[in-house]
Amino acid sequence: MAEPNETERDAHAQLFAEQPDLARFIETLKRVKGFSLYFAHCNVPTYRAKLTEAIRSRLTRPLVVVDTSPLAEMDQKTRPSVDGFVETKLEGVSEDAVVFITGLENLLPSRDEDRVWATTQELNWRRGFFQRMRRPMVFWLPEYALTLMARNAPDLYDWYSGVYDLEVPQRMRAAASRETLETIRDTEDQRWMSKDERDRWEDVLKELLAKAQSNSDPNNLSQAEAVEQSDLLDRLGRLYLQRAEYQQSRNYLTQALKISEKAFGTDHPDVATRLNNLAYALKDMGELQESKILLERAVNIATETFGANHPNVAAHLDNLASVLKDLGELQQAKAMSERALKIDEQSLGNDHPLVATKLNNLASVLKNLGELEQAKILLERSLKIDEVNFGPNHPNVATGLNNLASVLNDLGETKKAINLLERSLEIDEAAFGQNHPKIANRLNGLACVLRDLGELQQAKNLLERSLGILRQFLGDEHPNTKLVKANLDAVLKELGETSGK
Repeated sequence: MAEPNETERDAHAQLFAEQPDLARFIETLKRVKGFSLYFAHCNVPTYRAKLTEAIRSRLTRPLVVVDTSPLAEMDQKTRPSVDGFVETKLEGVSEDAVVFITGLENLLPSRDEDRVWATTQELNWRRGFFQRMRRPMVFWLPEYALTLMARNAPDLYDWYSGVYDLEVPQRMRAAASRETLETIRDTEDQRWMSKDERDRWEDVLKELLAKAQSNSDPNNLSQAEAVEQSDLLDRLGRLYLQRAEYQQSRNYLTQALKISEKAFGTDHPDVATRLNNLAYALKDMGELQESKILLERAVNIATETFGANHPNVAAHLDNLASVLKDLGELQQAKAMSERALKIDEQSLGNDHPLVATKLNNLASVLKNLGELEQAKILLERSLKIDEVNFGPNHPNVATGLNNLASVLNDLGETKKAINLLERSLEIDEAAFGQNHPKIANRLNGLACVLRDLGELQQAKNLLERSLGILRQFLGDEHPNTKLVKANLDAVLKELGETSGK
C-alpha cells in the first residue's frame, strides 16, 4: 500500500497526537504474522472509523472491516455463528489481511440477558474457529462490552496479544453525543459499565435533553419532539433508579409520563410503559399505594389495547402482583400472579422462559402466604424450564436455584438449601466475575443461611466480601449496602466483635 500523502498526514496528525497507543498499535499490525487476537476500546463508531482510516493509510498490508451488526437483527437460534459470519466475509481475501471486527456490542448488552449470555458463550466455545482463519484479528468494542467479554468469555479474552485504549477525546464528545445515545440500548447496560463510563452516559443524556428542550416549545411539542424528550427523561429516570437516587428518578419519570400523556392521550401503550417505569421507582421509594394505582392503570391500558390475554398484559399484571405482595395484599397478589402465568402459558407454551419467570414470581407470593410445598413445586418446575432453555450454568438458573434454596431453608431442608446457594454462587461467579453486585447478593443470601446454622465465622467472611463489593459499585447509602452492613453487624455482635465500619 502506498504511503499517505501530505494531505492525509495532516488529517491524521491530530489523531496520533491525542492517541498515544495508535502508533504502537499500527507497528504491531505491520509486524504480526498469522493468527493473533487484539482488543481495541472505542465507544464512538464515527471516531473508530477515523482511526481505522488512519491505520489503513499506514499499513503495508490489506485491512478488512467486518461489521457483525446484521447478526443482531437475526433470530439467535438460527443466525450464523459470529465466526461463521466473519469467515464468509473473508472469502477471497488475502491471508495477509488484518481483520477488524465491529458491531459485537449490538449482540451484547440489552434487556435480553439470554442474548448476552448466548453470544459470549458462543465466542468462548468457538474461539478455535477464529484461529482457523490464520489472520490477525482486532475486536473493536466499547468499554462495557469489553468488560463483558473479559468476564463472560475468559477463554477467548485470555488469548489476546494486546488491548489498546483509543477512546474518543474530549474535543469530540459533544459532537458524538447523538451517536453515543444510539449505543445505549437500555440504561440497564450500566450494570456492565465502570463508574466513569456511567457518568459519561449521564452527561450525554442530560446534554441531549437540554438541546432537545432548547429547540422546542414546551407547550406545543410535535409528536416527534414528545417522543424524543419523553424517551430521554425516561432513560435518565431509570438511570437514577438504578443508583437508588429515588427523588431524581421520580422527577424525571414523572416528566416523561406527563409528556407522553399530553402527546398521545392517557390510554396509549407508550403511556402504559411510562406508568410502569414510574411505578417501579415509587415501589422502591416505599410509596406502594401510588405504585399500585399506576400499575392498575397500565394493566387497563394494555388490556384495552392488546386484549385480556396478551403477554403485555401479563407483564403488567406480574408487576402489579409484586406491589400487592409488598402491601401485604397476598390473596390479590396471588390472583394477579396466577392470571399472568395462565396468559403466558396459553400464549407462549408451558416451557417458555417467561413462564419460568411467572412461576418464580407466583412462588414468591405463595412463600409469603406460607404455602411452602406449593411454592417448592413451582420453583422446581421453573428451574427445569430454565435448565432446558439455557443450560445448567446460566444466570437464570442461578436465580432459580437461589429462590428454591430460600423455600427449602424455610422448610427446614437447610443442607439442601446451602448446596443450591453454593451452586448459584458458582454459576454467577463464572458468568459475572468475582466482583459484581449479583455476587454480593448471592454471598449475602448464603451468609444468612450459614448464620442460622451457627456458622458465624463463615457468615462473617461472606458478608465482609459482599459489603466490599456493594460499597464499590453502589456506595454506602444504597439500600442493598445498608442491608448487608446490618447483617454483618449482627454477626459481629454474636461473635463478640466490634461492629464493622
